[in-house]
Amino acid sequence: MDELLRSLRKRQLNGFRIDRERTLDRALKRLGRVRLGDAVPYLALTDAVYGWGNEGWSADEDYLRRLMSEATAAKGTIVECGSGLSTLLIAGIARQAGVAFHSLEHNAEWRTRVTNALAAHGLTAYSTVHYAPLQSYGQFDWYSIPDALPANISLIICDGPPSDTLGGRHGVLPSLRSRMAHTCTILMDDANRSGEVEIMEHWERDFSTVSERFATEKGFARVTVTT
Repeated sequence: MDELLRSLRKRQLNGFRIDRERTLDRALKRLGRVRLGDAVPYLALTDAVYGWGNEGWSADEDYLRRLMSEATAAKGTIVECGSGLSTLLIAGIARQAGVAFHSLEHNAEWRTRVTNALAAHGLTAYSTVHYAPLQSYGQFDWYSIPDALPANISLIICDGPPSDTLGGRHGVLPSLRSRMAHTCTILMDDANRSGEVEIMEHWERDFSTVSERFATEKGFARVTVTT
């Protein structure tokens, strides 16, 4: 039923070319009224994806709903690799939960768009989007790590760097492991892609991680790291 309603709502939004900015604003306000621990309404996420206007790259509603649930349960710092609509959603949760939220973004222009959106929706005080250019770590490239990035990271939202980066998303674990809480969750989008599958297998061999995969359109995985 959820899938049918989402499909109908997408047709309505696109068919009538409903204003994207107003749709995003209404969706974020609706999501902001959801109390921590309550179910996240799927159609509000559908509206948010449309309103953000980057449907070809935005995560699907199942993944967004899960990341909001994981962010709600996080006890330590939340770090996001690659910013976007998810940044706005997590910033709203950080406002309610009082947790530190930091996002890493290598594209300066995109960072500007995200920070402007956070400001427009009153969420700047609850998140920090760092400009973090990609750099070489030898066998892989990954984000440069800001000095201000705190430790005790309990949740990492892994939606970057781009897949054509040397090593893909492998670098998140070796680069941030020393800053992770004793138990840390990595939520990885696009888990159906062969590159991401290989990365998770690599982590399981080298870092004894435990992965749980979810069969959605793009697929996502929940990886548990114990340091």
